[in-house]
Amino acid sequence: MAGGLKAADLNTVDAPETPKPHWSHLPIWGTSAAERGFELPLPFGVGVNYYLERQPFEIGDLQVALLGGDPIPVQDFATIEQVTTTQSSLTTRIDAWLFPFLNLYGILGYTSGEMDGKVELPTIPILLPNGGELPLLIGYEGPTFGGGVTLGGGVPLNQTKTTTLFGVVDANYTVTDLDFTDEALFTDISG
Repeated sequence: MAGGLKAADLNTVDAPETPKPHWSHLPIWGTSAAERGFELPLPFGVGVNYYLERQPFEIGDLQVALLGGDPIPVQDFATIEQVTTTQSSLTTRIDAWLFPFLNLYGILGYTSGEMDGKVELPTIPILLPNGGELPLLIGYEGPTFGGGVTLGGGVPLNQTKTTTLFGVVDANYTVTDLDFTDEALFTDISG
């Protein structure tokens, strides 16, 4: 049988390699899932996200408080020119697949922003003979932290597994501890 298969060749058919667990042993049941033909991502991940927003802002209810008193609406007295807000946030997400279908993650970052505009005051004899303008500048910044969970999975839609319906559900909770640079508006309108 020159050029043909020998009986010894039939016994050396490549057997599928048994999947080896990741050094971290994550995800739990990951080896079992790989043995069933599921392709799993690396068990750990790191992501960085940057967010920047600039937009005009409308203030519908301007109120003023004098010497710690109760705020009084003044929208009929003072008007506000366009106010612009700017906000930026940089966050890092570190995650781990605990199970092949369950990912846990933590979020750590920093958020800052400001509101910039002008309050126009009308002419008031003796007090404000030429009217007035108050700067409106409020800034804030602080750390952002939180965490979340992602559930994911798929179901083959046919026997050849060429089409799979895949779904993901995510829930998270984050907190930003803001410090305000101008909690109240103070200005000198004389002159």
